[in-house]
Amino acid sequence: RQRVLVWGMVFAAVFAGVAFVLLAAQPSQARAAIEEIADLVEVIDPLAATDTTFIYTRSSSSALAEVPGVALGGITIEGDSLLYLLNSRRETWYGSEGTVQMRTTYLQPTFFSDADRDAYFAAGLDRQDEIGQTRTVTVHLPIEEWPHDSVALDRAIRDRMVTDRGLPETIEYLDVALGIVGESFATPQVRASTLRLIARLEGIQLLGPPSETLTFAVDYVDKGVETRFTITLDRNGYLRHQRVFNVTADDHLGLPPATAIYEAEFADPIVTGSLD
Repeated sequence: RQRVLVWGMVFAAVFAGVAFVLLAAQPSQARAAIEEIADLVEVIDPLAATDTTFIYTRSSSSALAEVPGVALGGITIEGDSLLYLLNSRRETWYGSEGTVQMRTTYLQPTFFSDADRDAYFAAGLDRQDEIGQTRTVTVHLPIEEWPHDSVALDRAIRDRMVTDRGLPETIEYLDVALGIVGESFATPQVRASTLRLIARLEGIQLLGPPSETLTFAVDYVDKGVETRFTITLDRNGYLRHQRVFNVTADDHLGLPPATAIYEAEFADPIVTGSLD
């Protein structure tokens, strides 16, 4: 009876160890979901501009702006700085030879109080921010070639990372990598490799059940403030939404909890023959 019990205990210990190894080897939900998107991206037809067509994108963004009180021309405010959210809408046409036309419209800001709104207009910041105006510029940008090989691509992304902002490596990595899956229109192979590299980053979690779009989050601390960075990808691997918000209050800036300090939404890119 003792012999049977001992062997039973040994078997249970071995089984538990094997189960732990198998569970540890399984990818997280976030990694599995992103890698599934990468597999789809790798085989889709790439978007490409020709001599007579353009790749057209449209996005809207909202970003926290801070103006020191001393720069307000004598306007009195509470606190050391005036804070508001600067809103804009951008349309971009990418040509075949690196020619890019960008049309940006600066929309009415979002304020945290009526007093902030009054101070903003009294200081003439609406003229400085060109609120209500649309600017169109045409520039020639060199076509960026990212490596197809995942090792070389990872090295290239890390070479572009900013490392002196005190942010986690995952956030700095995403800052570069999302530019590849966002509006760079790299080849499907490069975008798929980038997504697989993103899937392996530490701290990424899947929010909610998978659907036509999937949202992922990274939680971190920025200057003592608990912060969440979320990204939403569609099934074609394009970046559709991006958001950074403070989970806890930012006592230094005087921002309440759940304040979005950056948010951007991206429409599906399309091929068009018009610059309208």
